[in-house]
Amino acid sequence: MTDDGQTEVPPNPDRVGWYRFSPAPGSSAGSSAVVGHVDAEGRGLGVLNGLTGVRRGDRVLVRREGGSTIPYEIVARRTVSKADLAESGAFRRDGPRC
Repeated sequence: MTDDGQTEVPPNPDRVGWYRFSPAPGSSAGSSAVVGHVDAEGRGLGVLNGLTGVRRGDRVLVRREGGSTIPYEIVARRTVSKADLAESGAFRRDGPRC
């Protein structure tokens, strides 16, 4: 997190970070928010670039620090602009796991 409270995207395009005010990956409720690069100027494609082609029913593994993995099934995909992200519902802390 930056000094002004903004979420900090990991500088390494091969890594994602977890938004600490969202449920942790694998939680039973709410939406776990991870941040990372789709592409990084001068450094190539980021790990999240792989999500541009996912379809409903595809499976994605989130590898946690320490090596364990959390499987997710894609139920929907949408693109939200950075300006609209806070109001998009992506940061729900309750409700079904997303």
